[in-house]
Parts: sequence; C-alpha cells; structure tokens
Amino acid sequence: MIFSNRKNIADLTDLELIDLHKKKDDNQYVGVLFKRYTHLVFGVSMKYLKNEELAKDMTMQVFEKLLKNLQKHEVLNFKSWLHVLCKNECLMYLRK
Repeated sequence: MIFSNRKNIADLTDLELIDLHKKKDDNQYVGVLFKRYTHLVFGVSMKYLKNEELAKDMTMQVFEKLLKNLQKHEVLNFKSWLHVLCKNECLMYLRK
C-alpha cells in the first residue's frame, strides 16, 4: 500500500490556500475558500443590504474582488479580513 504525504486540497488551512494561490496563480484555491466562506459573506451582505438578490450579487462581487486583493495584501486572519472586505463593499454599495 502506498501512502501519500500530500494533503487533500480541502484539508488545507486558509493561509496555506492563500499561499498556494499566490505562488501558483491558480484560482482553484480561492474556490475552496469560496465554498468555505460563502455563508459568511452572504450573511454579512444580508445584514447590510436586506435583500436576498442583492446579497447574492454582492457575494459574487466580493469573491471576484478577493482574487485581486489576495495578490496585493498580506492576510494573517482570513476570516476576519474577509468579513471586513465584505462589510466595506456593502457600505460602498449603499453609499452609491
């Protein structure tokens, strides 16, 4: 029987996924984060926007922005950083 030292991609930590995304410029790692945190982003969006369709659109917009921002920023606590990113996007939308 052969054992592999490689982890399943779903078992990687948030910071490992971000690091791999930066190194390999592969969006599949952000896709795992998307699956992990969609409920958080949608919930924050609902809190601020109070409209299900707008919240769904905002969820997609936040993750599109996430692809760009992860390359630029050093993220130490992804969940908190994502929460702030989502809140700021909702507030900018409401200001318009």
